[in-house]
Amino acid sequence: MQYFGFDRPSFGIKTFGFGESSPKLQADFTTETYKADGAAKTFADLFTFNRAGKAWLVKETGLQEYEADVPRLDDGLLIEQSATNFILQSQNMSDSYWDKDTVTVTGNTVKQDTTNGLHRISSQSRSVPQYNHTRSQSLLVNPKTTQFIGFGAGGGSSAYGIFIANTSDLTYLTSNTSGTIYIDSSVKIKKIGNLLHISYTVQDAGTWNTNGESVATIKFYKELSGVASSRTFIGDGVTDFEVIAVDAKEENQVSSMIPTTTTPVTRPADYLLSNITGTTVTGDWDSTLNLSMVDGQLVHTGYGRIRSLEIN
Repeated sequence: MQYFGFDRPSFGIKTFGFGESSPKLQADFTTETYKADGAAKTFADLFTFNRAGKAWLVKETGLQEYEADVPRLDDGLLIEQSATNFILQSQNMSDSYWDKDTVTVTGNTVKQDTTNGLHRISSQSRSVPQYNHTRSQSLLVNPKTTQFIGFGAGGGSSAYGIFIANTSDLTYLTSNTSGTIYIDSSVKIKKIGNLLHISYTVQDAGTWNTNGESVATIKFYKELSGVASSRTFIGDGVTDFEVIAVDAKEENQVSSMIPTTTTPVTRPADYLLSNITGTTVTGDWDSTLNLSMVDGQLVHTGYGRIRSLEIN
């Protein structure tokens, strides 16, 4: 649950090669090659796939949309639980939902002012449910000429955590400015074409979030540093970047990005059923996903990508 999984731990009971045996069902979702009893089949021959609504995946061109009941085959078959993006106007930085401080926004392109001070665009307060003390955030951006971009997690009582990325070599740092909010160190960051995708989890350790703000903030930085002077970048009027999408979910919902407009949007869960019954399932899938056979039927829990599987 973009899906944040750039590092994909594999849960491989075994990895098979076609021709080595003739199990009841073989599926390689990375090559989209399928067999039953050694004979070539299609995905639809072997599986029933359901999702009650649309879903999305990060591509070089931005977010690619998939209609209901269409599987997302991308370096494997993506299976996710239901999730909700609570940030509004996630692809429209010009909307009044986004507060702008010493920046100008044209379309989705954010350009810093040449005056001194904080340079940021931030969601309004209480944009994310706050009572579980944990949330996940992700940002998809075209850095253009900007070298250092910050993505923050804000709360009441000046509680703040920031993430800063060097868009050139993908080095980064996290800085937690109070004792009540922490950005998890296991940040996921990846270049996809000209785009940069950043994901991480925010851990809230205090009680501030029951009566304060909960915001996502995007900032300019002049260096890879969390000190105050780095957050007062006097721009040259040229440096800018384009925000493609912003995502924030309650709890640790590691998940693909979900675009929104005026209301939160929920992506339904993915369901994969085998049209062939069996007793055992083996293959190669992420450790965050569990597959098993129950009463002859394929069942799964969790989230992640399935690269291959066999049913016997």
